[in-house]
Amino acid sequence: MSNSLPEGKRIRIRSYYGFSPEDDGYVGWTQENARDAYLRKLNDGDLIMIYGASTAETERSLRSYVLGFLEVDATPIRDFEKASEEGLARKRSAGWAEKWTYAIPVRRAWRAEEKMMISRIDFNSYQTEAGQPLAVHGADLDKDEVAQALKIRVREVNVFGEPPSWWTTKAAVIALACHSVASTVAYLRIPSPRKQESISSFL
Repeated sequence: MSNSLPEGKRIRIRSYYGFSPEDDGYVGWTQENARDAYLRKLNDGDLIMIYGASTAETERSLRSYVLGFLEVDATPIRDFEKASEEGLARKRSAGWAEKWTYAIPVRRAWRAEEKMMISRIDFNSYQTEAGQPLAVHGADLDKDEVAQALKIRVREVNVFGEPPSWWTTKAAVIALACHSVASTVAYLRIPSPRKQESISSFL
């Protein structure tokens, strides 16, 4: 794994209110027929580029910005099959329990590490006036748009229901190692007769 998007993938776009694959390991639709129509255009391993919807439900700083990328399987599921308890609770508290229940599973995810307007990537596919149709049906990026999308700085993140990302696991190991070293250094700096005896036994 690496903190760059895999090349040779088809990329589609879709707007959403946020980006939280750690709790929501799926892409959902409210209507089953809309999900099924989207499925017919997908292959296993395709990428979906998520950008912030231009609606009040989306945090203002995220609207129309690229939020991240999802690698999906072309398999129909329900939201509860690939969502954490926290993710489902968040939907209920927002009054969205009946929304986006028809889904497809996410296998890998990358969060965008730079602020990039969707219009700078999808200069041919994206149309502001087509917000709702794009949110439901999406659109394929053409070759030039895919090349532009692959330049975005990203960081691979965990996906609920999938093994931890190699990068997040590596970061945890490094953090643990740094903590151990810091603890050892702190211990050595604290003078005590017992510790000095312990250290002297190794000299």
